[in-house]
Amino acid sequence: MATATRAPAVAAAAVRALAGPTARSSSRLAGRGAVTTRADVARELAPLPVATLVAAATTASSTAAAADLWRAVGLAGARDDGQRAAAAAALVDALAQAGPSYQLRYRLFAAVTPLVDGAALRTVAAAIARLPDSPPGHALARVATRGLARNPAPAARLTLAGLVGAADAGTRLDAIRGLALPAAGGPPAATAAPMVTGDVSDAVDRALVTALGGDAWPVIRQQAAAALGLRCQRPGPQAALDRAIDADAHVPVRVEAVAARAQCETPDLDRRLWALIDGQAPLPVRDRALAAQADRPGTAAPLVTRFSRWRGQAFSDDEALRLAIRAATALGQRGATEAGPALLAAARDTAFPELAAAAVQALGALGSACPRDAPALLARYAVGDDQALALAAKGALARCR
Repeated sequence: MATATRAPAVAAAAVRALAGPTARSSSRLAGRGAVTTRADVARELAPLPVATLVAAATTASSTAAAADLWRAVGLAGARDDGQRAAAAAALVDALAQAGPSYQLRYRLFAAVTPLVDGAALRTVAAAIARLPDSPPGHALARVATRGLARNPAPAARLTLAGLVGAADAGTRLDAIRGLALPAAGGPPAATAAPMVTGDVSDAVDRALVTALGGDAWPVIRQQAAAALGLRCQRPGPQAALDRAIDADAHVPVRVEAVAARAQCETPDLDRRLWALIDGQAPLPVRDRALAAQADRPGTAAPLVTRFSRWRGQAFSDDEALRLAIRAATALGQRGATEAGPALLAAARDTAFPELAAAAVQALGALGSACPRDAPALLARYAVGDDQALALAAKGALARCR
């Protein structure tokens, strides 16, 4: 085929020119060329009627051609609500008859999972469950899981929740990522029995809480924490995040749980964050809590107090130094006028150049609230030998007046 060896842009243009309104031309284009060219073929054929594409797929001269045509059927169903049900039904039948071909089944799972609902979805879910515990089976489960994440049917969310417990870690991760996305729009392929939204939410909560509390893979627990941050007004997710913050063995999971918990606007949130900041948790956990708390109202005064304390502890406590630097940056970003004297004192103290530079930048960020004595100090630093401090001072001078 001419498009097989051409540059992608040229190949795509050739596909658009050749894709005609008949099944015959569809068959001639499908199944040949590079992967990207074949994807272009499917996209260009998608505007054809589903019935035309199905007829071409079922009579295709090769498995590769059939795979591309079934991909086009899925795209056609997704782009045209009036053809969605017909496309889903044809794809479910094709999946049942697909045989062992990995390429064909991969395309069928990718095409059918965004479309199905009701009995068809149950059939597809059963096919996913029967996939072997092997690399090819895992790859098929993953592409099916990613397709379900684009399916607007509530039952698809339930199916994703079930896949959070899959044997393959990649499938579990894709399922959690799918549940973290907002439900897709558009009508499902068929109308299933009415489903209570609360039932779906409860099932998703349980799946994510179980993953956060017990999955062996830290990256999956991290992803579960991030997903629960979008649901943390509910008691179950909130409690699960609190447990992870306090007890997870992997620090990045605890950090992600802090970020998620900070999205829950609950009466005890300020107390919870300050307790983490002042506690004995690992520095990344305390630092993430400080970053979350720094954006909250009423934070400036208590943060100034802690900034001064951490600065005093910096000679013997490296974590205090790190927190003081973070606090200086946060106070500047907030434009906290009351922080001016403390920031100026820190800027004058070059025993910790990194902290002094952060304080200088924060002074500049105060703008018109910059202390009266600050410009002279900044001007001196701007021509000094410490390059980092000089660079920070030059930037601050432009704003500190």
